[in-house]
Amino acid sequence: MSTAKSRSLSPSAKSQATNLLAFAGLVGVIAAVYAGVSMIMRQDPMAAYRDTGEPRNREGIVMKGFEIRTYQGETLQVAADVDKAIVQDDRTQVTLEGISDGRFITDDGDTFGFEVTKAVYGRVSKAFVVEDGVRITNEDLDLKAEGFVYDHLTEQVQIKGPVEGIVNGGTMKAENVVIDLNAGELRTDKMAWVGKLELQNGKLSTWKIDVGKFKYKDGIGTWTDARGQDDDMIIRCKTMTYDKKNEIITAEGDVKYFGIDANVSCDKAVIERNIGRAILTSNTRVSMLVKPEDQSTPKESEIPPLTPFVPDEIKGSRPAAPRTNTQESPVRKTDNLRQYPTVIEAGKVDYYYKEGQRRATVTGSPWARQQLGATDWRTISCHSAQYDGEREKLTLKSKADNVRDVRMRNSVGDDLMAFYLIVSTKKDDDEMEGEGVMGTLIYEEEQGGGGSTGGGTGSTTSGGLPTINGPIGRG
Repeated sequence: MSTAKSRSLSPSAKSQATNLLAFAGLVGVIAAVYAGVSMIMRQDPMAAYRDTGEPRNREGIVMKGFEIRTYQGETLQVAADVDKAIVQDDRTQVTLEGISDGRFITDDGDTFGFEVTKAVYGRVSKAFVVEDGVRITNEDLDLKAEGFVYDHLTEQVQIKGPVEGIVNGGTMKAENVVIDLNAGELRTDKMAWVGKLELQNGKLSTWKIDVGKFKYKDGIGTWTDARGQDDDMIIRCKTMTYDKKNEIITAEGDVKYFGIDANVSCDKAVIERNIGRAILTSNTRVSMLVKPEDQSTPKESEIPPLTPFVPDEIKGSRPAAPRTNTQESPVRKTDNLRQYPTVIEAGKVDYYYKEGQRRATVTGSPWARQQLGATDWRTISCHSAQYDGEREKLTLKSKADNVRDVRMRNSVGDDLMAFYLIVSTKKDDDEMEGEGVMGTLIYEEEQGGGGSTGGGTGSTTSGGLPTINGPIGRG
């Protein structure tokens, strides 16, 4: 029995990041065994025949069948059975064989089991080397590695070869794992995990997560070149951090979301999981592609850029495009809103996504364009917008009450402006409410006495109607 003070980190059994830190506990037991053996070595029982010219690296001191325990104050940190400890006769190396039934208890109270076939400590190199395999287990994980090296001078653990096994019910692989005990930091080059994660609605979804590099320090995990995918979505970004204590995920750098209903592109996304809030921002514009409703699987595809409007002075010099009959034009219908893709751009999107609290604020002059064919399109723009996901109402606002920043245009030639508009987003619901609406509507003139529609066109301008309240999209 021997006791020794060993340094440790505080991993959590519920985090993939901190599970890997359990490897640091092995250093504690090896150091403790060495501390016990070195007490005997200091007595120098081999002094009588030292430097006799005999071959070196023979067994000098052998200890068999003992238990080792280490404490931090009165708290047990590491316990293990050791089959054999061998001190070479020149005292340059200590070999430990058959470390079994190991237990490493973290500061959080989590217990990890471990097994090591063989470990070697070099007194000159100040390094512990495990080459014959290591295994770490607890209720949430079962990990294996070929071995590791602990450099006492730098206080770093370098895990040899890949680390793989089961973590939180999923399979995990990591490469080039470094544990810096002095800095309290863990780093890996590559990490992949496949398993089930619980979504906000309580359902389980199978995820595949791949990262180029990973770092964990002070309760914050950082991933680079991260990609995650399940059946409903694909998420990709350059850098992602997860603050476990505050339940905040931050994705930065070419952030892409590909879902069944929509694709999103931005520079930064901050997700506050505890309150169900997502904030999307961009140095240029937050872009979104709302897909047609018949989509079934997420696909990685670029969001098409919004086509800018041609200034009137330039448009007037161009040949007029063939005009669609306003009675037949799809831009005047509302039951086809989800039959065609819609591209949306804005400066910022602030969205609360929990069931019963769904709402969004969109700022930075948002506007949207829907292409309904080769020549048919419709757009809407405003100063800011608010979306009530529970009532399925979209409110489009101007900068001030007396400013008409809300504008709707289409390929037929309609061009309307308003102080505000409230639009229903429910399927087959074409109700709209607005104030201060004025602009141009294109209509077909009736020809002949039979009530048929002729080919002539006309326009009407609202002289500043105070309000509108009723169906929209009628020819």
